[in-house]
Amino acid sequence: MRLRLWARSRRNMLLWCNGLVPAFALSGLGRRIVHLHQLPLGGQRWLASLARKGALDTLVPSHWMSHHVPGSIVFGNWVEQVKAVRPAPEDVLRIGFLGRLSSDKGIHVLAEAVQILNDEGFDCRLVVAGEPRFVSDKAARFVDQALDRIAPNVDRLGWVEPGNLFSRVDLFACPSVWNEPFGLVAAEAMSARVPIVASRSGALPEVTGASAWLTTPEDAVDLARAIRRAAESPRKRESAEEGFARWEREWSPKAGRRRTASMMRRWELSGTDSMTRTDVS
Repeated sequence: MRLRLWARSRRNMLLWCNGLVPAFALSGLGRRIVHLHQLPLGGQRWLASLARKGALDTLVPSHWMSHHVPGSIVFGNWVEQVKAVRPAPEDVLRIGFLGRLSSDKGIHVLAEAVQILNDEGFDCRLVVAGEPRFVSDKAARFVDQALDRIAPNVDRLGWVEPGNLFSRVDLFACPSVWNEPFGLVAAEAMSARVPIVASRSGALPEVTGASAWLTTPEDAVDLARAIRRAAESPRKRESAEEGFARWEREWSPKAGRRRTASMMRRWELSGTDSMTRTDVS
């Protein structure tokens, strides 16, 4: 209600609604851009349908999501470069995970893959950065149990800056089992020049391009094979450089400014004179 009252005095401006909450709150008001970061599911699809009525455009972060949101425009995310110091070589392979500790992120699959590798005599450790934020107690216990099973081979850092994690690992894993609408942590790893193993979930292959080793979602055996292939590949460092070049070209702030400028020209041509950005977290 407060957002609608605020917007009534700004009818001549272009309102960039960053997320479903502001987009729905401002339904029917002024000139709006609807920017969706998550695929609307369940009752959210009805809210998104109402929010999009009368909007100039609907933006989504990937081609994968655009395929599921007909009529939307791909507007890729961007991330700041993460500076990381490459760790000194060791006999054990250090595999990184960064993000919410929940089953949809596939950390339990990664834990099983680490167990498989160590059982085969391939020494590796899992370095975990993240906390179970916005995760139910039941889901948090499930992840804890998966990590407890490999306790001798796991380091839990808690919530740390991405650079802290990337400076400790040789390889980064994105083992999501749900369809990622983009994959910000993958883009951050690319910016830090860390080789990536990622599942074929949602937009992850789109974000990493050919720079990552891709695996079948929820398949710990396939994930273990991909980790070993990446670790033993003579192209590991070359792959990391390819990932960095792709980040610089597609997911860097410079690329984001270029995309934003292009979209602004599009809306200026449609008759918009000014813009403000409405952002509700």
